[in-house]
Amino acid sequence: MTIDCGEAGVFTVKLTGLGCDEHEIPVADGTQSSEYLPFYGFWFDNAGTLSQMIYPASMLEGLEGAQITALKFYPTAAVACKTDALAVSVAETDVTYYERESAISTPTNLVTNLTTVVEATPIATGATVVEFNFDQPYTYQGGNLAIQTVVSTKGSYGHTYFYGTAMEGTTGWCEWRSNNTLESFLPKMTVVYTKAAEEPQTVTVTGTVTDAKSGDPIKGVNVTLTVVKAETTTQLLAEGTPATYTAVTDAQGDFSMEVVPEQDATYSMTYQKEGYVTYTNDDVFIDDPQSVSLTADSSTGVTRISVAGNAVKYVNAMGQVSDRPFKGVNIVITENADGTRNVTKVVK
Repeated sequence: MTIDCGEAGVFTVKLTGLGCDEHEIPVADGTQSSEYLPFYGFWFDNAGTLSQMIYPASMLEGLEGAQITALKFYPTAAVACKTDALAVSVAETDVTYYERESAISTPTNLVTNLTTVVEATPIATGATVVEFNFDQPYTYQGGNLAIQTVVSTKGSYGHTYFYGTAMEGTTGWCEWRSNNTLESFLPKMTVVYTKAAEEPQTVTVTGTVTDAKSGDPIKGVNVTLTVVKAETTTQLLAEGTPATYTAVTDAQGDFSMEVVPEQDATYSMTYQKEGYVTYTNDDVFIDDPQSVSLTADSSTGVTRISVAGNAVKYVNAMGQVSDRPFKGVNIVITENADGTRNVTKVVK
């Protein structure tokens, strides 16, 4: 599939298989200018005209492991030069500034062994943004990034200046015919990249549920944590419903759940078990251990009691259990041989 990511006034290369939804980060976003970097348009009529520049790693923080797919540069006015083929290469290097032995010699530490990322791209007059879409993504490892452009095919020349930032050291080099110059300048650049999503950080929410009367732990309580409000919650944006997390208490009444914390979120936690009054806490701090006691529901009975197969137990409104009915209102619990239970209210 061929995708054109271009817009009016922007010079863009059409490539196969590259999308337009990458992330972008600006680098060396200044208002100074130079006509030597990222390329020297005044000598586009000379094949071999070369420019090389080194962006320090400090300007590229956060891009470690990113797949760089394109670079954009910004002329101060419409591009005035033209060529059918400009090659772009990159490499990571320990070199920070170029050094040379004399005012006319080639730097002794010019970066070599670069990787070609754009074999041949045309540069057209009239562009207000120059974009180099890479033939193959380049994986950035976190070092100083050297970028080199070379005029592969003779074109037409024209003065073209680019915005950028003045540097303290010589971070740029340009060579044409028998001439060359060092530049303490880096052109304004936008790095277009893709990066694998990082695993979200989670918080372990723990708690214990006990019986309010006896203090015994309650097994089998269904615990639901709900994100009540979170402007950045992806589930809320995508589904329109609150994000929820669930857990069930063990024999010790303990539960645990892994929660992805949300910015500006509030949390509600609900505890449910047959035979107990459902409890909801609408002001939960997920960093704190949760400790909750549930009260027996006198309208449905206390299902935590042990009932032998086909036996009958009577429970009064106070939660007391007996083989014989109490005076007044009783909850009769019968456990059948198949494991099911019948719960009825009777008056004795």
